[in-house]
Amino acid sequence: MNQTIRKRRTNAERSEESELAIYKAAISLIAEIGPHDMTMAMVGKRAGYSAGLVAYRFGSKQGLLEQVTDRILQLWSTRVVPEIDDKGMKRFMDSAEAYLKAAESNTVMMRAIFRLMQESYTSCPELLPYFQKFDASVRKIIQDAVKVDQKNGKVGKKLNPKAFSVIYVGLLRGIAIQYFINPKDIDMGPVRRLVKSVYTTQLSN
Repeated sequence: MNQTIRKRRTNAERSEESELAIYKAAISLIAEIGPHDMTMAMVGKRAGYSAGLVAYRFGSKQGLLEQVTDRILQLWSTRVVPEIDDKGMKRFMDSAEAYLKAAESNTVMMRAIFRLMQESYTSCPELLPYFQKFDASVRKIIQDAVKVDQKNGKVGKKLNPKAFSVIYVGLLRGIAIQYFINPKDIDMGPVRRLVKSVYTTQLSN
């Protein structure tokens, strides 16, 4: 009986290990060539498994892409998107700084999330609902934070929380895309300082 239990545990561990390898392989390929050109065979080869195992685990390329998108957005949320606390909008100044530093580091995950996002409204529309939901949740967090600080007098009453949330996200993403295109031409230090100044000015109006 102990041997049976050990065998089951080992199988579960192997399954978890192979699944993680497939996720990592898919994310790296998405970062390199984009989700549209990625194939199940490519993922299997890079992960060290067969395309058949990838298909068995995820059903189809669409199934794999949807699960990878869901996983990467969850990881991104825990690392970059903060929760509202008593620090109010200061937390979002820190978040903007962290976001731009992540863009500057040009990690595989950062490149992958931008490739997925861009192709969600072009060649991979099945991914669009994931990003619509994610963006809506991010903007809602920002809007709520603005409202909290408007109530306690730290943010100007004239500021439109909904409009600010769109500008907040759009400015950061626009800078990140420019950096990905030509990193040698952009000095992120002064950019980060100016972004903080722009947000501070808007919040004080």
